[in-house]
Amino acid sequence: MSDDGLERSTRELMGTTATVLLRPLVPDDPADHLATAFAELERVDRMVSRFLRTSAVQQLNAAGSGVVDEELLELLQGAMRLRRETDGAFDPTIHDALARGGRSGPSTSRWVPGDVRVDPVGRHVTLTPGTKLDLGAMVKGWAADRACSRIAAAGSVLVQVGNDIATYVAPGHDPWPVGLPGRLPTLDVGTGAVGISSQGERKWARSGADGSDRRHVIDPRTGLPAQSDVRHAVTTGSRAARCDAWATAAVVLGSDAAIVAATQAGIALLLERVDGSLATNAERASS
Repeated sequence: MSDDGLERSTRELMGTTATVLLRPLVPDDPADHLATAFAELERVDRMVSRFLRTSAVQQLNAAGSGVVDEELLELLQGAMRLRRETDGAFDPTIHDALARGGRSGPSTSRWVPGDVRVDPVGRHVTLTPGTKLDLGAMVKGWAADRACSRIAAAGSVLVQVGNDIATYVAPGHDPWPVGLPGRLPTLDVGTGAVGISSQGERKWARSGADGSDRRHVIDPRTGLPAQSDVRHAVTTGSRAARCDAWATAAVVLGSDAAIVAATQAGIALLLERVDGSLATNAERASS
């Protein structure tokens, strides 16, 4: 046990850095709890990674259709709901658009979003021709949600995977202070979640054919790097998966449209624009 009663562990997972913080309810050895959280993150990564040929998502991408287990079915149904909710600013069929944004080289063909057909009774999923899945804009939050819930009985928990955070605050414990990028203030977060997306924090390639930067946030509606006035988008809510998707969508939509859409969806949103100004709908949203 550390002097401040806070235990922490960090590992490289899911193509990013994952951190688990635990403030135990009882002064026992927290190593097992931390290991349980990381085991859950690793399990999710093995299921959804597009970099592992053996992952369930990659097998579905390769086959184009198939029967999936209940967990992946739930994840895909949630992803398609979020696509509808964000009017396409989040899209799980973005796999090839990400490649065209710089990961796998340029392409001159016109981008068209794909579609996913789900039969919930038979758990059968069909990808329309040319469609491949990439759940990266929500699955880190989804993994954080699951890892956090796995060890919440042990005390207060914060699980951060990349920029996506799931939290639980045990009775009698203080909220978690969460630092935000740029000029955005620190948040005190109780039980819930935070999603953060930043435009231009990393790039897949130095420039595109037109000389523009290829940034890591891709607009699923065009297949091109997002061009908006949002530098940093922060969402708060009850589930990190939804916050994750909505933070990305906010960068894609731009500040004015993002505030309207997030408010309608009940997502609390805090933005820093590229000119340094801040915007929020926190007083109007309820998630």
